[in-house]
Amino acid sequence: MSMRGMQVAVERTDDTLVRGTLDFVDEGVNVVIRDAEVRPLEGDVLQHVSEVWIKAKHVRYLHYPRWVQPSKIMEDMRTRWDAAGIKYTQPQHPPSVSKTPP
Repeated sequence: MSMRGMQVAVERTDDTLVRGTLDFVDEGVNVVIRDAEVRPLEGDVLQHVSEVWIKAKHVRYLHYPRWVQPSKIMEDMRTRWDAAGIKYTQPQHPPSVSKTPP
């Protein structure tokens, strides 16, 4: 499961709210939102943008659907990373060459 493609809202430290489709989030909570609307927490001024990159230090809260279990998503991601790490750290054996007499 991934949160990518979900509708989320990010409350920023500058008292604005960005609502749209989550395109990217990393372990540091840097966020990219597509098809976003940006508005102040208090007010009706609205701006539509195609993409917003929000650095982690500017994220106050990340609001997501209630049914999402972030700890489950992170554990699944960690399991995939561990499996990939094991795969790429195992010794690679060259293909066996059959020796036939001349």
